[in-house]
Amino acid sequence: MIRCYDIGLYPAYLWVSTLEYFDKYKSKFYYYASIADMNNDNPGTPISPTNKGGVTFVVIEKKTKKKGILILIDVDIKGITDFDFDVVAHESVHGADAIYDFIGAYGEGYDRGNEPYAYLVGFIAGKIGQYMIDYIRDNKDENG
Repeated sequence: MIRCYDIGLYPAYLWVSTLEYFDKYKSKFYYYASIADMNNDNPGTPISPTNKGGVTFVVIEKKTKKKGILILIDVDIKGITDFDFDVVAHESVHGADAIYDFIGAYGEGYDRGNEPYAYLVGFIAGKIGQYMIDYIRDNKDENG
């Protein structure tokens, strides 16, 4: 299961799924080590995210040519743990950083408000969290 979200004001998409589908998605996306590599059409080979709680990739979907970020999370159908919140926060910041790099923006720090960045991180975290809740619910239903 993969979900694609339009990020609205930003020229990028957010895809969220689980680490178990990493091999399947290698053929769905072009992967880039950096935004510069993406802009120069220089895709690479993604490194397998073994033993990770989550991972964020800069990608272009092959079929549609949509640019964005792919966040894969390790989700346990038994439930969400404290560690999951850490991973969601961590990967959300990587995702927001990538989107800011897409548009050439910079975070401004606490004293300057930095609200657009905070809202973007919150949006990404919310989408990952909703994905995790749906994934656990759907898989619990299937597995009894």
